[in-house]
Amino acid sequence: MPQDNPEFIYREAGIEAIDAVHPLWHKLNVFHSGISTYFSDKIRIRQFEPRKQEIIAKSKAGKVRIEFVSLASTGEDVAYCISSVGEAGVAEIDSVFVDERFRRHGIGHQLLTNALAWIDPQNPTAVIISVMHENEEAIAFYRQFGFFPRSVLLRQNKDLMPKK
Repeated sequence: MPQDNPEFIYREAGIEAIDAVHPLWHKLNVFHSGISTYFSDKIRIRQFEPRKQEIIAKSKAGKVRIEFVSLASTGEDVAYCISSVGEAGVAEIDSVFVDERFRRHGIGHQLLTNALAWIDPQNPTAVIISVMHENEEAIAFYRQFGFFPRSVLLRQNKDLMPKK
């Protein structure tokens, strides 16, 4: 299960590899739209390009690290993690996804361990992760790394508002 598992290859990349995230990000988006109670329609239509531009902007204002996990047998990417440290010293685990076929193999644990090992020497003022409140598995997973809810951001969905 650790990084030396010969079934998987872990590779670190910089912002130049952002386009390779797209297929897995799309799967993450489908997953999120499937578990969202109130925002599935909005999540379903999200496009990669705006998210890509957010990450590129972060790379210009600080540091961004992308790590991929691929199958040793085929080279297919099955997971990724994007992490960043901004100018103000706030680090973020920006996006993590493991293809459902390869969950419970220790990949997510290794990706987070690697991301935090990259972040830690940069002495961040905080490390944050944004998680959908419906994603209880992810919340429990992050708790293993010492991440706990600090606040809840509520978003109004105009589509669900009663007509006046």
